[in-house]
Amino acid sequence: MNRREILAGATALAAVGCGPQQATPGASAPTGVMEGPDPFAAGLLMADVEKYVSFGTHRSGSPGDVATSDWFSQRWSQLRYAVEQSEFPIPNADTTLARIEAGAQELDGFAQPPLV
Repeated sequence: MNRREILAGATALAAVGCGPQQATPGASAPTGVMEGPDPFAAGLLMADVEKYVSFGTHRSGSPGDVATSDWFSQRWSQLRYAVEQSEFPIPNADTTLARIEAGAQELDGFAQPPLV
């Protein structure tokens, strides 16, 4: 399982099963439930997507990846989730150009480990 699959799974679980609890009429709200707007409302989710995109390239270990991880941790902490981050070394290819050319056709991209 790679990092994207883990994040996608965690996000799906949060969106489906971990949203704010609904209080029954006449009962007080359970403790620990975030007050305020639903953090999974469409407009707020779109704002999160736009914030994520604003960090730029998300290659492992890149400045955009580190900034995204810090923001992601802060965002989920605000939703009262327990967040723990672990750093570990990972190879990073600081390439300036990755291009595939076939005749007159060119496709710019970026190198992905493992690099050969």
